Amino acid sequence: PGAGSEANPKFARLLADTGEIVEEEIAGLRRLVDTFRTLGQLPKVEAAPLPLAEVMSDLHLDPIFAARLRLRPSATAITVHADKLLLKRVLTNLVENGMHAGQEAGTAGDVEVGWEPGPNPDEVTIVVDDHGRGVPEAKRDHIFEPYVTSKATGTGLGLAIAKKIVLEHGGTLAVAAAAAPTGGARFVLRLPTGT
Repeated sequence: PGAGSEANPKFARLLADTGEIVEEEIAGLRRLVDTFRTLGQLPKVEAAPLPLAEVMSDLHLDPIFAARLRLRPSATAITVHADKLLLKRVLTNLVENGMHAGQEAGTAGDVEVGWEPGPNPDEVTIVVDDHGRGVPEAKRDHIFEPYVTSKATGTGLGLAIAKKIVLEHGGTLAVAAAAAPTGGARFVLRLPTGT
């Protein structure tokens, strides 16, 4: 901060954006931790109309993801009916998993996230594609169960929590039967638009 940030407005803006993201993440983590501790369950969904591009933009500002994440936005603006903090938690988990899957397969770990209107007019489809080895058919249904993980350091709770959050939004989360165009797994998330 100080003279350096005043001399470089772009840096100052990035710093402000990053600060906002950190504050939001801390608030979200507090909600998650407090609820787990007191009720043993996820926070209640506080859904509201939410521009999907805004959530994705926040995700792309995360310095951990910035170099590895490629966004494929819809040609039309889409608003979802969702809890921003919880939706970001789902997307963060899916992108992190995709990065790890790609890195374990010997690639840089790039992940592509695209979204477009769903097959039904009142929903949106979000796809998360990685460069990993994919998910064998026999494991597709089981990877969303608690304590199931293929990672050496994973708890096996990330995908279970992600699926629970999505279900509580009235949506679905699954692994596509076919490989992603990137060659790895494709996670398909469908959410209501609230229209």
